[in-house]
Amino acid sequence: GTPLRIFFDQRAIEPGEDFYEKLALAIQGSRFFLPVYTSDYFTRRFCQFEMQRAALRHVELGDFITPIARDTVKIPTQYDHINYLDVQTAPDFMDRVVERIRKREQVSPRG
Repeated sequence: GTPLRIFFDQRAIEPGEDFYEKLALAIQGSRFFLPVYTSDYFTRRFCQFEMQRAALRHVELGDFITPIARDTVKIPTQYDHINYLDVQTAPDFMDRVVERIRKREQVSPRG
C-alpha cells in the first residue's frame, strides 16, 4: 500500500516554526497517532496539546490513537479509556502496532 510518512516533532519542526501550528496540522493530516507515553508525557504542555487535538480526531475517525508506554505512566482520566501497548511487557509492540495499522487500513482505507 501507500508508504507511511512519519511526523516526529523533534525532527519535523524547524527552528523558528510554531510548534502548536505544526502539531495541529500534522495531527489533522494524519491517519494514525502514536503518542509515546513517558513518565512526564502528560505534564508537558506540547504533549497535552497534541493529546487534546488527537482526542478530537479520535472522536472523528473512531480508531486514531494507539499509545505506546515507554515508562510507568499515570494516565489522566480523559484518556484512560484508550488502551496502550506497554513496551516493557510487550517486546513485540512494534509488530503489534504495524498489524493494527494494516488491519485498520484494510477495513477503511483513508487518503
